[in-house]
Amino acid sequence: IWQMKKVPQVRFLEELNRKLPRDIVISADWMSISYLLAGREKVYMFSNPFEGCYFGIYGLCDGSTGPMTNVPKADLVVIRSGYQMSKHEQSLLSSYDQLDTIHAPVGFDLYLNPKSPFHDSLKAELISDLR
Repeated sequence: IWQMKKVPQVRFLEELNRKLPRDIVISADWMSISYLLAGREKVYMFSNPFEGCYFGIYGLCDGSTGPMTNVPKADLVVIRSGYQMSKHEQSLLSSYDQLDTIHAPVGFDLYLNPKSPFHDSLKAELISDLR
């Protein structure tokens, strides 16, 4: 059987996915998102759920008109270092209250929502793992 060697970034995302609570709400860039889907229902491609247009979220859009008010806020945002964020995306990200930023040595920025119920335990674990 042919095997492809995993790069450190893939190993990091897979390990991160194993450690995250199953009911956490994640927003991730398009290259990272596929590694964070397994076993989860609320994983959004950045810049959702920050945007006001949430089409494509099953069950939330049926019969809706106008901005959606029941879309959960992201607990964690995962952005790879090479992702070029537009000014609009930067302003969306800064719309949350003082996100805690953790720079992973393998090329990711992790943004933690301080109002998330997972904030304290997740921040402690991530900082401990990255030492």
